[in-house]
Amino acid sequence: MSIFSGSFHKLKQIGIAELIKKHKERFVYAGKQVANIVAKTQDFLNEIIELQNKCSTKKYLLVEDSLTLLSPKKNGFVDTELLYKHEKQIREAGGSVILIHHLNKNGIFADSQKIEDFADYTFLVERNDFNNCILLNPQKRSRFDIKEKAYQTENRKIIAEIDFNMANISYSESNFIKIIIDLLQDGDEMNQSEIIKYLKQSSYFSKYGVGEKKVINWLEKWAKAEKWKCEQRASEKNAKYYFLIQTEKLTKLPNYNKKEI
Repeated sequence: MSIFSGSFHKLKQIGIAELIKKHKERFVYAGKQVANIVAKTQDFLNEIIELQNKCSTKKYLLVEDSLTLLSPKKNGFVDTELLYKHEKQIREAGGSVILIHHLNKNGIFADSQKIEDFADYTFLVERNDFNNCILLNPQKRSRFDIKEKAYQTENRKIIAEIDFNMANISYSESNFIKIIIDLLQDGDEMNQSEIIKYLKQSSYFSKYGVGEKKVINWLEKWAKAEKWKCEQRASEKNAKYYFLIQTEKLTKLPNYNKKEI
């Protein structure tokens, strides 16, 4: 069941109106007044607590994406005592609560300390626009073994889970990786000087505004990540040679030609 506020016109714009029309009994309209919204929401949370206590074999998942729906502001800030009053009871009864909260215009997670104190663990959700990826970066792990996650999106939908390290990089670095893999793909090996020479000839440095030192660091970084193999040879005046290993197992790069969302 869902509770919502705001105008029906806006809900129609984002495609929710059709769901409401089809499943009327699963939606509650709280109105536009804050007092009404909070009262309706608190009643709704009480119902969830009762359901969870009665149905121990089921696990109710509560997703909250608007603190305004849950608690009025006190002195300009969300009243967190009321905010977590019922959420704690839902959790104690065996249910789960997911809080979704945005950063403010200064990039700060407002009311973050109270929210993080309440949460068992937290993720920072970010979007990498150049490759249409969504990143989930753990901020608070507590006792949970939670991992970073990355997802490829298309037309506002998640289409695949992808390697986090590959998604959490800049456009220039992702293209660098693709170039090096293409160079070494046929089983050839190249030393560091040959790679630098090729990048200069292909205008990579000027196109992406990247220096040689940065490229050398990337070569070593992704060798450690096993995108390719690095071998320093004493017989070649300690020159570093790069080549691919188990190329069939290399993580496929995201398609950067996909339409931006």
